[in-house]
Amino acid sequence: MTAFNFLKPDYPKLFVIAELSEQLIHIDPSSSLTKTRLFAERMSQLIWDFEQMGEFEGTQIERLKRLAYSGILPEVIEGIFHTIRKSGNQASHYGTGSFEQAKFILKKAYKLSKWFYETYENDFLELAEYELPVIIDERANELQGQLDFLEQQLEDYKSKIEELNSSKEVQETRKSRSNKSARNIYLNEHDTRILLIDPELRKAGWEVDTDLLNFKTHKTVPEKGRNMAIAEWYCNGKWADYALFVGTTLYGIVEAKKYRSDISTDLRQSKIYAERVTRDHDIELLGNWNDYKVPFLFSTNGREYLEQLKTKSGIWYLDIRKKDNHAAALKGWFSPQGLVELYDRDLDESNDRLEKSDYDYLQDQSGLSLRDYQIEAIKKVEKKIIERPEEQRSLLVMATGTGKTRTVIGLSYRLIKSDRFKRILFLTDRRMLATQAIGSYQDNRIENLNTFADVYQLEELKDTTPDGETRLHFATVQSMVKRLFYNDSPLPIDSYDCIIIDEAHRGYNLDKEIDEEDLSFKDQDDYVSQYKKVIEYFNAYIIGLTATPALHTTQIFGEPVFSYSYRQAVLDGHLIDYEPPYNIKTKLNSKGIVWKKGERPKAYNPETGKIEELAVLEDELKFDVDQFNKLVITEPFNRAVIKQLVQIIDPTSDEKTLVFAARDEHADLIVSIFKEEYNAIGLPVEQGTIEKITGKSYNPQELTTQFKNEKFLPSQSR
Repeated sequence: MTAFNFLKPDYPKLFVIAELSEQLIHIDPSSSLTKTRLFAERMSQLIWDFEQMGEFEGTQIERLKRLAYSGILPEVIEGIFHTIRKSGNQASHYGTGSFEQAKFILKKAYKLSKWFYETYENDFLELAEYELPVIIDERANELQGQLDFLEQQLEDYKSKIEELNSSKEVQETRKSRSNKSARNIYLNEHDTRILLIDPELRKAGWEVDTDLLNFKTHKTVPEKGRNMAIAEWYCNGKWADYALFVGTTLYGIVEAKKYRSDISTDLRQSKIYAERVTRDHDIELLGNWNDYKVPFLFSTNGREYLEQLKTKSGIWYLDIRKKDNHAAALKGWFSPQGLVELYDRDLDESNDRLEKSDYDYLQDQSGLSLRDYQIEAIKKVEKKIIERPEEQRSLLVMATGTGKTRTVIGLSYRLIKSDRFKRILFLTDRRMLATQAIGSYQDNRIENLNTFADVYQLEELKDTTPDGETRLHFATVQSMVKRLFYNDSPLPIDSYDCIIIDEAHRGYNLDKEIDEEDLSFKDQDDYVSQYKKVIEYFNAYIIGLTATPALHTTQIFGEPVFSYSYRQAVLDGHLIDYEPPYNIKTKLNSKGIVWKKGERPKAYNPETGKIEELAVLEDELKFDVDQFNKLVITEPFNRAVIKQLVQIIDPTSDEKTLVFAARDEHADLIVSIFKEEYNAIGLPVEQGTIEKITGKSYNPQELTTQFKNEKFLPSQSR
């Protein structure tokens, strides 16, 4: 009898696919692998529906990435899903697959099924180890007929979905149950390599297959022109779990542990391998550093790095060439090219070059013409990079209008010129901010009348992957999330060795003005989490720029290495002091809006475009002023405020006014009321005088440029 029998009552389609895969393994292992892939795909579709993830159009890998990133698939479960997917793809496309491979995949599908059942049926299963059933003549044909029939039937899980999502407490309990069940899945060292370590090495560009590219079992040796992670490499009486070869040169040794076991964060075993390795099989060794013959050592158990579980997660790495180097945790593997570049770089020489270079050209009137405080800001960042590189963080705080962008242009030019960093990522949370920064790098001359873009290769937003000559690359947080976490071939951790984050505080304060195309995050916590994951993914030095640091900004970047306040800029004569603010008070912004218990408030439904009456309130509902125009739009409140503003703002003057809206619909309302109220006081305004600029506007970048350079917006008046 099939071991998947527990699925039959509630999930007949999954059951039939699993049994069919078992029967096919004796006839055609590649067909068995293909059916097991179908089994996992159907299961992931059910999970998607059960978790109410919404409409989906995409590939299996995209679905799995979304489920994992939403915290629905535990790490080990995601690994099993991907292993089944990849083996099934190979079998389907190339007709390859052995009996042993298909059996291994069925064993993982069995563990996956147990996790799925325990998670969504709330029922613990005490099951024996997986065993293949006996083949039954013609059973495969019979099962295929059953599957064809079931595929035509509509599965109705509506009541189950409602039950699974009846409350937040039910959802949290299920998540806890899911994690508990996943923790009970035992992975030995071989499983850990196949499911977790091999795939991650492969993503970074290494040829790897624990079973096939294995010196112990297949006498695999390195070859010129190939970048191989060879399993079980002989080291004079010991066996290194992986040896990382670029061509025939040995760059790294990896110690692999079974999942959830402690990692040797001192890399003791890797050090033993590095001492004992020999030049057998015509391999090339790079040198000898205190008897260690391999420069880069690694230790991992395949688990994603968690700060709270330092010794049980991550990829621990040590550059053994210097005695004072310390092991550190990485979020991913170096690429082959990344290891070569890391070996070739001489940071002491780069630091020396940076310290000895003068700053005169940065203050030249024909170039950036930086002021003394901007030069001081650059010096402070460089000093910390040289003296405390292990901290990998610097924060620059400079008031709006004091030239952060010009400062960082000068800083990044010096860092690249001295070869202290090879490639910089300039990260923003909006395309418009990135576009403006790109323009500054292309237009501002730095040295010998050349701009940064004249001297070094610069890549813009449309370029998703930097090439070898790229020195500066621009990207948004949103695009980088997709490239790193929703992609089967993410950028390696060594793609950038420095990240400059513009408006660093915004990463911890979700801006509701980001247009909906960019805004792909569920809430503030989700945005912060993804933003943080991006900047901590790369093995890079991080430089944050902000005028208004939030609490979380200093928590992630540390205390500012340099601050130049608005007040100091005014005293120095670089900024003009602001006038006392106008404080407009109304009844609503003083007392808020209150609906009493039993009332039926009305709400605007953006999908239907209609005002709809809500259900009777079971309790009092109150909106404070900070929720106006976000959760509730009140036209009388906006009109009351704007009636006062039109008495203050002269629409015909050369001065320009920015009015911030809560969202796009609110901006439309503000524009409309402004025009009406100016008409009401006998000051009709010309077209282009009052306009909306949001992410939904046509060509917002051009509108922003026109607002900066022209009195009115002529393109809007046509």
